[in-house]
Amino acid sequence: MSEVLVHSFEKSGSFLEAKARIGYLEELETWEPSFAKRILLAEESNGQINGSWGVSKRVEDLAKKWSTKNVK
Repeated sequence: MSEVLVHSFEKSGSFLEAKARIGYLEELETWEPSFAKRILLAEESNGQINGSWGVSKRVEDLAKKWSTKNVK
């Protein structure tokens, strides 16, 4: 399920979708090592993500959170 949520976030087509989907990612209890890089790249390349108020900071915080934990 985590993979589906990350993929959905990457493909966010509106500001509203980006906000909702980052919320789902923040609730994940399992995290693959590739997810942090993927959400950071999505934030850089998807204007619906980086243009959505507050989402960029949440992406950075989430990537940082998982980089300091045992991932899996």
